[in-house]
Amino acid sequence: MSKSNTTCYLCGHGEFHVRKGAVRDAPSLKILECAGCGLVTLSALEHIRSGHYEDSGMHGAQPPSIESWLHDTEQDDQRRFDMLKPMLANRRVLDFGCGAAGFVRRAQALTAEVAGIELERRVHEYWGDKIKLHSDLQDAGKDYDIVTAFHVVEHLPDPRAMLKALASRFTPALTEAYGASLAALGKCDTIIAHLEAE
Repeated sequence: MSKSNTTCYLCGHGEFHVRKGAVRDAPSLKILECAGCGLVTLSALEHIRSGHYEDSGMHGAQPPSIESWLHDTEQDDQRRFDMLKPMLANRRVLDFGCGAAGFVRRAQALTAEVAGIELERRVHEYWGDKIKLHSDLQDAGKDYDIVTAFHVVEHLPDPRAMLKALASRFTPALTEAYGASLAALGKCDTIIAHLEAE
């Protein structure tokens, strides 16, 4: 299946395959994977209006309690934590689009510092000062060793610009040594190669 009137913003390929799964706030949308590089995107982004994420729009008409959301994502949060655990010790970590902040909460025990970026206001109210959360990338500062973005890129209207902005959050030494590295973005090698080429 081809995503109409578009090409992959990453590799320029024009063919997309439908992936299994559903979009929580818009179940009629299809999850698409670029046939060229494997990058995941949505069939449309029109459902995202101003304030959509801030006002819990991604949950549909009945947002779950934060406790329920944390329970629903517990296995994913633990799997992500276990996957990155060997890299987290004494590192500065930024989790972009942290959702209910289950991964951030787990990472606190190992990292030198961990912060989440989440637009949804309820998450900030729930955690208060217990977890370092920001609603804007500019407020998060710089010099992170690891930046994660779990199931976020496909929801962005301009993912390329956001990936570049995320890459600018890395420590200067890390950027100099390895270029822009982002963890947990699916076809990570492809994304890194394209960002480094620019």
